[in-house]
Amino acid sequence: MQLAPRDGRVRPASLPLSVELQQVPHVDVVSTRLPVPLPKGQNAELVRVTRPGGHVLLSVMSVVGTVLHFLPILLDLARRDGVPKQEEIVRTGLLAEEPDYGHLAMKLFRWSELEAMLTRHGEIVAASAAGLLPAEQPEEPELREFLRTVELELASEPGALSSGQHILAVLRKA
Repeated sequence: MQLAPRDGRVRPASLPLSVELQQVPHVDVVSTRLPVPLPKGQNAELVRVTRPGGHVLLSVMSVVGTVLHFLPILLDLARRDGVPKQEEIVRTGLLAEEPDYGHLAMKLFRWSELEAMLTRHGEIVAASAAGLLPAEQPEEPELREFLRTVELELASEPGALSSGQHILAVLRKA
């Protein structure tokens, strides 16, 4: 799989989108981190600066995937900072910038939230989880390839979209 950016250079795709991205002629806007709190209309602004029929590629962190992949850390933070604080993060997806929380302040999404937000502005032409499997790196090349193949096979399944560390989506602007 390869992505062809507007500058015409072709780069190998390193993220598991299991759709044919060659069908996407170019990407107009890429957003990898949405600010917190999310300003009203921020998602509309990403689409506004994209030409009609153009594509917006989004990568957001997944609240479900974060819980699944970092459960031991979540439990340690619940012990230290209290269960209600962790429940609030899971409920809202709002992660404050604080020691040991691993990131700058951001909004983590569920697939259902991202899908609802994007479909107001056009058609979702691709979606995938990224970082679906644990970061296991067996020594044997054939097992590493097997894990890569498994992740590519499963990452775009509806039940898997929220389960990776990130959610990727490509929106075609109406």
